[in-house]
Amino acid sequence: MLGLYSYPEICQSLLNLADPETLAAHGYTTQGLRLAIQARAQQFQPELPIWNTDNAVLIGSSQREHEMRRLFSGHSELNDLGQDTAIDTSFSPQERTFKLYQLRVALDLLKTLDPNLSEIFHVVISCLFTSSSRIAGGGTSSATPGVIWANLRSHWSSWDVVEFLVHELTHNILFFDEFSELHYLDHSKLADPATFAQSAILKRNRPLDKVFHSIMVGIAVLNLRANTVLQCHSAGSKLVMTTGIHPDSLTLIGQIRAAIASVDENRKALRLLSGRGLDLLNRARRRIEEFADVGVALAI
Repeated sequence: MLGLYSYPEICQSLLNLADPETLAAHGYTTQGLRLAIQARAQQFQPELPIWNTDNAVLIGSSQREHEMRRLFSGHSELNDLGQDTAIDTSFSPQERTFKLYQLRVALDLLKTLDPNLSEIFHVVISCLFTSSSRIAGGGTSSATPGVIWANLRSHWSSWDVVEFLVHELTHNILFFDEFSELHYLDHSKLADPATFAQSAILKRNRPLDKVFHSIMVGIAVLNLRANTVLQCHSAGSKLVMTTGIHPDSLTLIGQIRAAIASVDENRKALRLLSGRGLDLLNRARRRIEEFADVGVALAI
């Protein structure tokens, strides 16, 4: 949804899915919406804690990390690449401190670059926890909506971590939107290879929900890059933007186009998408052509 809807439209969609009783009790404020989104998440994972804080919580205690790792590993059919089972062990206290430092720096950078996006992040994401894995650099799970697992690589730049955060934020927004609006008409058919399409990130056939998420993640990353380039240009400054997490913009545009085309060409896949799902796909189809036409999107 990032890059497809305006900031007010995204806020309205979050209001629509927020727990109404919590929202009424705490008021129609950023803090009230954050609490109401967490209350909504508890309806899908009752053991999720609620943090009455202004921003996403960075979990530093090993006990709390263990608790979040257990919840994160709960079964969920919407998980990407089985990341919910990829977590191996806790970091040492020194390693955890460094990972949390990487997150703080990236979150501060995101707030500087795009305050509206930063606000959405802290409304949707209740907490982030660190834990090691040989498989993935982190991830999300619809078993724990609003939670991000971060296994940041030590060589990632602050910009890399910002892209990682926006990537995982996009998954979480889609999880919440799917809970509220329904993206797929029959979840049981998502596992049928006849409904598979080509992922925009991995460039191979995958279940439709994974492909759908990959398209939306790619759009969000391009939108982040384009907005950052425009802001830095207007401010007369320059940010070192690496591409260690995702492909360069020109490549990513091509991969998103190919993913959308693969869905369009598969009638069984298209029939699985709800009205909301089709609307998101159509918006992505138009947006990717805008990126292709505007050179600023190709700056990285």
